[in-house]
Amino acid sequence: MTRTAAKRRTRYTVLALILFSALTLGAAFAVALGTRYHTRLDLTATREHTLSPRTIETLSKLDADHTLVISARFQQVDQRALQRIRDLLDAFTQASPRISIREINLNSPAALDQAEAVVRISLQNHSDAAQKHADALTRASEALEGIAERTDEIAALAQSLVQRQQPGEFRRTWNDNASAAAAIPPLAREAAETLRAHREMPILAEVLLPQVDAALTAIEPTLTTIDVTLAGIMTLCQQTLRTAASEDAALARQVLSSAERARDDALRTRDALGALDPLDPLSVARVLEAQETVLILGPAQTTAVDFQSLLPRRLEDAGGTRLRMAGESLISAAIAASANPVQPVLILVHAEPTNLMRSSGRLSQGAENQIGMLVGRLRQQRVRVHEWPVLLSPLPPDRSTLQIADRETPIVWFVLGAPGGGQLGERIERRDRLSTAILRLVEAGESILLTVGPSELPAIGDTDPLVQALPLFGITSDSGRLLIRRASTPQGPAPAVDFTLRRSTGEHPIARALDALPTYLSAATPLRPDDQPPDGARVWPVLAIPASADTWAMAAWQSLLRQGMTRLPNPDPMRDDVEGPWPIVVAAERTPPDTAQNGSTTQRLVAVAAAAWFTDATTQAASQVDGIVTRRFPGNDELFDASFAWLAGLDDQIGAGPSVRDVPRIADLSDAQILAMRWALIAGLPVLVLLSGLAFRWLRG
Repeated sequence: MTRTAAKRRTRYTVLALILFSALTLGAAFAVALGTRYHTRLDLTATREHTLSPRTIETLSKLDADHTLVISARFQQVDQRALQRIRDLLDAFTQASPRISIREINLNSPAALDQAEAVVRISLQNHSDAAQKHADALTRASEALEGIAERTDEIAALAQSLVQRQQPGEFRRTWNDNASAAAAIPPLAREAAETLRAHREMPILAEVLLPQVDAALTAIEPTLTTIDVTLAGIMTLCQQTLRTAASEDAALARQVLSSAERARDDALRTRDALGALDPLDPLSVARVLEAQETVLILGPAQTTAVDFQSLLPRRLEDAGGTRLRMAGESLISAAIAASANPVQPVLILVHAEPTNLMRSSGRLSQGAENQIGMLVGRLRQQRVRVHEWPVLLSPLPPDRSTLQIADRETPIVWFVLGAPGGGQLGERIERRDRLSTAILRLVEAGESILLTVGPSELPAIGDTDPLVQALPLFGITSDSGRLLIRRASTPQGPAPAVDFTLRRSTGEHPIARALDALPTYLSAATPLRPDDQPPDGARVWPVLAIPASADTWAMAAWQSLLRQGMTRLPNPDPMRDDVEGPWPIVVAAERTPPDTAQNGSTTQRLVAVAAAAWFTDATTQAASQVDGIVTRRFPGNDELFDASFAWLAGLDDQIGAGPSVRDVPRIADLSDAQILAMRWALIAGLPVLVLLSGLAFRWLRG
């Protein structure tokens, strides 16, 4: 019995050791596999730990390595917020092998070495540009040495002319200018030495970089002195030539020729240095010296995001999803800008009697209240925003006026819609001016985002001028009929002109980006694709109000407004459009008739037949869901972003952004889906029980 118990214990011990060894080896093998092959699952309702489709699409297009550098005083940052930022940056590295992360802790003694390493990475990416800047400084210093030699000669010749002049005011003027010319050579040689010193100037202690901007600032007073002094001598030479004897005239011509060449050299030197683009490694070094930042280092250029903009404004938001969404949007836009230096331009087209933008580029107070958030978001994405006030300027701004040197830079013209206010005659005149502007843009082959609202003109037998260009794209606008619906209220059924759409129409990229996002559209009118569009034209419905017995497009809508929307009318099939669905957002392309003139083979247009769909009052409308303040209509912002990207030819940047994931959103169920769910509940469970019984019976034999 004792031997049997001992054997049993031995056997159990051996089995336990084998099991322990197997588990240990299995765990080690799993760790080794997990190190090489791993995946992450985001099971949160809002997918808050997964980058948005738009960001993933941007990262998938990267064809070169990018480095994200976070430089901050980490000990002074709320650790929950810092961890959220690190998680976000880690998500970028997980999404693309082209993204790597570097941290610079400004509280660490190694911060300077880490910053220098980052600058050297940028210098490696832009070594050709750095050499170009250094060579420009060398040429400029040589030019100033030449100016010094030439002005020595000019001063001597000018002094000879002084000696030949009769005593008087003219001689004193010549003497003063000759003395000024004699003072130029030491100034020019000192400036040349300054340029040579800036050719390799240390920054961040040990990194040597050419600093053209600082050099130009340092020698600017000398260049101005040279310009003014030589211009004065040239004027005196011209005066002398009109009255001088032949010998004096020959001497004056010699001085004039030398002064012209020296002055031209000085002006060319200033222009050559001023025309150089900023040097990326130098910009990186200065940003790292000056502030906490997140840098995106790419092969084309470096972009920066203020680190403070990634932090919560309130301490209680440090762990919230809003912090992550805002950070993802900023960093994704910076990566896109770094990968593609050519950024689109948006021009606001309107018929208001005053400018929407001040000379400083800031919006006026009224415009700030209407579209301040929209314009601010565009500028965060490094989009330049301008305006064309058609009442104040009949001709559109051209690329030279807008200082757009690159012909490849896409421009999108955003027509804000029909002007409001004023008497009927004034509104008609402003509509006509805006219509002329739209037709001019269409004829030029420009990309247009067009807002179309309801018009009272068809009711008096006239044509709405704002829609005259739409037939060229194969679109028919029924702006004389207003879409209304029968709404349920505590006081009973009442008319309403607002619609919240949650399902898009068709497979256009804009439609895919909007699907399942609530989009608010008010004062809408139908836009119908033509059955026989012009040659080369294509139309895609994007959003449509579905057919319903409680919805119709009303012709006599003005009387309804005059009654204060208090009486619910019945549809008049003879005058009203009762056959849905009613498209109200469409995208279109066409081939312009004269592609050689406008330089484009395809022209794009997005038409939105609703009033004020883009204003801050709509896009920033918020509600509270489970204690989270969330936007009610995220589709409006996405409609603008997707339309802008498509019109700019940036199709790969179309997709839902991070801001739509603040709460879980479920699209409206279709009739087929509801029917399938009903049958599953009614018949599915009994059938499942029956099948289970049959299977059990069969297994028992």
